[in-house]
Amino acid sequence: MHFHLPKPLHGWRELAGEVGIIVLGVLIALSAEQVVEALHMRSETDAVRASMRDELANDRARWEITHAQYPCFLKRLDELEKWRKNAPAGATLAHVERPLLWNAHVSTWEMARSSPAVTNMPLAERDSLASVYQALEIQQEQANVSTVSAWKKVAALAEAGDDPQNRRALRLAIIDARQSTDQLENAFNYLEPRFVALGIKPDFADLHLIGHPLTYVTATNCPPVTRAG
Repeated sequence: MHFHLPKPLHGWRELAGEVGIIVLGVLIALSAEQVVEALHMRSETDAVRASMRDELANDRARWEITHAQYPCFLKRLDELEKWRKNAPAGATLAHVERPLLWNAHVSTWEMARSSPAVTNMPLAERDSLASVYQALEIQQEQANVSTVSAWKKVAALAEAGDDPQNRRALRLAIIDARQSTDQLENAFNYLEPRFVALGIKPDFADLHLIGHPLTYVTATNCPPVTRAG
């Protein structure tokens, strides 16, 4: 018994050509879809990158403000130590000027770091961004919190400085405040070159105090730390 394959109406050559055209069309369609997806991913990556750079520009401005205040912080602590040693028994401080510290923003990074847009970035850029944001998070949790806590303790002890025990405890509190303030400066020294490497410039546009433009506090315009009670 013999089996005969059916012959195409227009011959095998014409059939192969038609199949080839179909396959080519499918490949072109798939390639076009991949191009569209790649363009969409590039656009999304650019948008996320721009958003993170805007956030970091604001964060750098906040650290610039903290850094500018550093000499003033030290001047105030020196004044407090001088008052502790020389103020008469029974004297108190009605008010102690404390540092103004801005919190860093990391919300864009928290939302974007696991997205395909970030993983699509070059490895070196992604590592640099991660390093800066990680440092911001750590310093916010440690340096800022410890500095605020240390200065609160200094203020409380100085305001109750008529008690000899509080006056003695103030010495150690001032040392703690100096150490935590130094941590802020160390954090700035760590972050500054990383901001520069990423080309992040400080953006002060939305930093203001109660609707007024921000004025830097430095050693030359540092208000007195003490008002005697």
